[in-house]
Amino acid sequence: MIWQRISLTAALALATCVTVARGADQRPGKRGAIAAPQPTAEQLFMDTGRRFAAWYDPERPDRPVVEADLECVAAAGCEPGLVGQRLRYLVHAPHQAQLQGVIGREPFSLGRDGQELWLWRPQKRTAWRAPAKRAEPLAPLALPLAGSWLPKLPRLMTFSNLPPAKVGDVRCRVVSATTRESAQLWLGVQPFTVTLWLNERDQALRQFRGEARETGRAVTVRVRQLRERGPREPVRWSLPAAGTNDVQRVNASQVFGAFPDFVHELGLFHLLAP
Repeated sequence: MIWQRISLTAALALATCVTVARGADQRPGKRGAIAAPQPTAEQLFMDTGRRFAAWYDPERPDRPVVEADLECVAAAGCEPGLVGQRLRYLVHAPHQAQLQGVIGREPFSLGRDGQELWLWRPQKRTAWRAPAKRAEPLAPLALPLAGSWLPKLPRLMTFSNLPPAKVGDVRCRVVSATTRESAQLWLGVQPFTVTLWLNERDQALRQFRGEARETGRAVTVRVRQLRERGPREPVRWSLPAAGTNDVQRVNASQVFGAFPDFVHELGLFHLLAP
């Protein structure tokens, strides 16, 4: 159902676009020195949220290109085939983004370049191009619970510390945020919980989980890579259809409808067309 997707999308969007957040210095000090206190769960969420919001700030002239390599490692109450799926997401707000992945054994790319959405399936040598209608332009790229909503998070969510855990060989601090009743009223979403696994050493995001509590639907995603690309790493945002036999002009709903259940399951189209 659509509200279920929105709830899980909001949870994943809050966590997916979090990068390294520097907390209090936890390195051992000189003998007799008092160690600085660890940041609270709320501080960690707010600090990483501020870094994330800066990526989408329309007034920031030097917005970076952000690259995320993600893998679904656990899922409950979702469509089969979600676990093991990997996606590469690139974004340069406010009007450029790409999703790259594999359907079965076939690679695909879904992109946005300004006011155009496109789909490229290189093995089938086909491409779809979907310019936005003048009367219905694509909104600037943004995600739930960012920007003006960020200062309101402490009133919308409760924050908790969970027992430390390892992600691979990395020991992580684990924190969660759960929607309050006020969030359900203001945002129009069903209750959800976001859990973050943060490297104890530098608070880098290693894994996250989004759960729609009333339905039990949940997805856990491992962060294989999350970084800001350098200025010497250009990205081609336009349709990479060299050698393509057929480029069809379609509408956005046809582009979205061509994708498998796991893309719809995560509400990932919101990353391209909010």
